[in-house]
Amino acid sequence: MWPQAHAFSEDATAYCELIDSAANGKPPHFYQQLLTSMSRLARSANELPQVCSSEEVECGGHRMTHDEWGLLARRLSDVVGREVAELMATDDAKTASSVRAVMLFDDLADIYRDLRDGMRFYCLKTDKGIEEAIWQWRFDYEAHWGQHLFDALHTVHRIRYELHED
Repeated sequence: MWPQAHAFSEDATAYCELIDSAANGKPPHFYQQLLTSMSRLARSANELPQVCSSEEVECGGHRMTHDEWGLLARRLSDVVGREVAELMATDDAKTASSVRAVMLFDDLADIYRDLRDGMRFYCLKTDKGIEEAIWQWRFDYEAHWGQHLFDALHTVHRIRYELHED
């Protein structure tokens, strides 16, 4: 029944697994994988249907705490820090693009948190749970993580093609 939600959940899971794989350092071809994963997220988020929130859905799982988010953000900062510093060094002036690049770790962590929040509902595998997941993902995409996604895509594209990092 919700093919768009299923496609989105696969893309969200792939993104979260990629971020999780960076727990012990940068995986091979990390920026290439990020570009692919985030591009798929942009496409599938755009295809999510409009639904209404059902505030009655009880959700299992656990919402990421601020401390957990902070740990993830610090880990991601360590993973992307060298390339972000290289971007900053290659820019003659502190352009908005280079200043924005400093926040790549924050973009990646915020996307992760918002995707995981929706997954808590999707994993219920009930109609109401899936509808709530769709609503969460779409609302948060429009209001929050969508902007982080496109900021991160821009920075990762620069790292991949200006610094020639895979």
